[in-house]
Amino acid sequence: MFDAEATKYQVYPLRDYRAGVPTPVVRPKWIIYAGTTANTKVPIGKGPVRITAHVAATDEIPAGVILSSGGFNRGGTSLFVRDGRLHYVLHDGYQETVLQSDKPFTSAAHTIRIDFTEDKVALYLDGDRVAEQQISPEDTYLNSFYWDGISVGKDATVPVTHVYEAPYRFTGAVKRVEIEQEAQN
Repeated sequence: MFDAEATKYQVYPLRDYRAGVPTPVVRPKWIIYAGTTANTKVPIGKGPVRITAHVAATDEIPAGVILSSGGFNRGGTSLFVRDGRLHYVLHDGYQETVLQSDKPFTSAAHTIRIDFTEDKVALYLDGDRVAEQQISPEDTYLNSFYWDGISVGKDATVPVTHVYEAPYRFTGAVKRVEIEQEAQN
């Protein structure tokens, strides 16, 4: 029946839904500033990825989301401060992987780095590795950077974790976030 109706209404040939949509360009470096919303899309390629956030924590007990992408319903990542500790959550849509620093997150300027390799993710605070976790090479946590976009200084959409309620704004200032990767065509 479908074929008969498709022929009748001249909808053949069916087209690839991606036809005419350009392939995203994977650039070697992106710099994103505070106030960015989920409309900011960053294509992530294959290979190692480094994310560096430069922040200034001004409250006595800093809190809030520094960088977020995606949500717990489809998967994503969130870098945030809670209870005086830095957390990085990777969510695949079913379960969370949590990296948490034992080093206190104080009221000061900080550089936070997240390094993704093929099989692990490491979290750094001011140059010190504070957490590391093995991950599966098949996991695509960073795909949400392109599909769902990135929020800086808050979680602008569905939260990545149930640990906080969106938007859970960062109480300090996010100066910038840098995403570095191998350029790909």
